[in-house]
Amino acid sequence: MKLTRYLLPLLVTLPLLHTALATEQKVTPSETTVQSSSGETVEFSLNYEAQNAKLAGLGLSLYFNHAELEFLGFPYCLKNGKVGSDKTANEDKKDKDKNPKTDRFVNVAWLSVDSEWPGDEVAQPLALCSVKFKVNKNFKGEAQVSLKGEAAEGETFVGHNVKITVH
Repeated sequence: MKLTRYLLPLLVTLPLLHTALATEQKVTPSETTVQSSSGETVEFSLNYEAQNAKLAGLGLSLYFNHAELEFLGFPYCLKNGKVGSDKTANEDKKDKDKNPKTDRFVNVAWLSVDSEWPGDEVAQPLALCSVKFKVNKNFKGEAQVSLKGEAAEGETFVGHNVKITVH
């Protein structure tokens, strides 16, 4: 009985402590809203910031609708720890992002086997990559690029979407 009196407050507090200690890996676009015209190319940068500079890495997926946008590539990617990036878009058959408006995605990932990514010597926020799309010539309206990520263990991914207004 006495043990329960001491353990119960501890058990209630532990999840709160874990939440308070959890840190974020944030990926923020250079612009959250981009203006464009049909048939034009759009390029924006993705910036990275985290409290911890020694992590196992980051996996990033960008989801979009191929009737609106055509993926042209990653003109720039941080080389430190980069293990790969898609050259062409993948079909989102399993609706991984849980958004029926998107039907394609591309991936890019960074990894450090000794959990030293991106490293203390790298100033944050840092330029993670740039992404280039072409707006389909018959599209007008709002297109969205949704960012989803796989954070390192013990981290939480926070990504901000990009809205492309086409006139």
